[in-house]
Amino acid sequence: MPDKNAMNITSLSHETRVFAPAKEFSQRARIKSLAHYRKLHAESLKSPEKFWARAAKNELVWFKPWKKVLQWKVPNAKWFIGGKLNVSHNCLDKWLGTATANKAAIIWEGEPATDGKPGEERVLTYKQLHREVCRFANVFKRNGMTVLSKSRASSVVRTADGVIESRFAVGCFSAGGETHSGP
Repeated sequence: MPDKNAMNITSLSHETRVFAPAKEFSQRARIKSLAHYRKLHAESLKSPEKFWARAAKNELVWFKPWKKVLQWKVPNAKWFIGGKLNVSHNCLDKWLGTATANKAAIIWEGEPATDGKPGEERVLTYKQLHREVCRFANVFKRNGMTVLSKSRASSVVRTADGVIESRFAVGCFSAGGETHSGP
C-alpha cells in the first residue's frame, strides 16, 4: 500500500515540449511517428494478448510454437504457454545471415585504468560476438561441461562482470540452455 504522504508530493517541473526527430531518422525507424506509437500503445491496452502474440510471432524465432498466449492467475502471469525459444539464438544467431551481422552488437568500455585515462574500448559486431561465444563454449566443452540435458538440472555461476568476456559467457550459457547467474 503506498504511503499516504507520497500522493502529496508536488512537482514543480513540468515538461510539455515535444522534440520531433529528423525526417531521415524517422524514415529508418521501426516506429515512424508519434501517431504510430500512440496507435500501437492503444492497441496494446485494448487487446494485449493479440498485440503481444503478433509481436512474438513477428520478432522472435520459436523452436516450438506456444499453445496459449497468456495464463493469468492472480498474482502470477505466464506468457506463451508451451512455447520454446532460445534467447541467445534470438539475440545473436538469427542476425548472422543478414546485413546486421556486420553491425555493432556490443559497444563496451572497461573501467578507467587510472584517473583521467579512459578504459579499454571494444566494439564487436554480431559476427565477431558469435565467434567469441563459440570460442568460449569450446573451452567449456574441452573441460567436460556439457549443455543442459532434459533429464537433469544444471546451473552455472559466473564472476568477473567487469570484463567483456563475461558477456561471451552469458551467450555461451544461454545458447546451451544453462541457467546462469552473475554479480
